[in-house]
Amino acid sequence: MRDEFRPRVILAFTRRPWKRRRLTASLSFSGSRPRVHHVAYAVPRAEVEALRIELDQRGLPTYLSAQLGEVENTFHNASALLGHDVEIQVDSAEFREFFEMVRGGAEDWDGSDPLRPVGA
Repeated sequence: MRDEFRPRVILAFTRRPWKRRRLTASLSFSGSRPRVHHVAYAVPRAEVEALRIELDQRGLPTYLSAQLGEVENTFHNASALLGHDVEIQVDSAEFREFFEMVRGGAEDWDGSDPLRPVGA
């Protein structure tokens, strides 16, 4: 598997389990933990809009859209169909730089001190 396509698993947690239980009960897209939250695809800018429209038409509606500079993504609710959501990310230099920073933060990490500066 090529290094840049290594899957990243994100597990949500809280130090207040009572609050998580209350929120989980009220959100239909919250599955039991642990689970894969989403699978992301980096798509060339020229193809992104058509793909997002197609996902919406196939019953995978957009529930979150975000943009920070050239980093732009949407999340589509695919939990009922696939068991996880789908993220569509515009492939850009800024997007790749961000994940290079994340990868750098993981180098030589032994699992201790989970909240630490990255990209400093």
